[in-house]
Amino acid sequence: MKRSFQTFGDFARYLESIGELHRVSLEVDPHLEVTEIATRAIREKKPAL
Repeated sequence: MKRSFQTFGDFARYLESIGELHRVSLEVDPHLEVTEIATRAIREKKPAL
């Protein structure tokens, strides 16, 4: 089934509703920690961040 979304927010909400998006609720250093968190998520086949 092909879907279309009016906004990126609509797309993000859809991903979250099906368990394919994880929101990072803690503040992280965008230069150091984000890369490590994303790398681990990919390696462990976790949802998008």
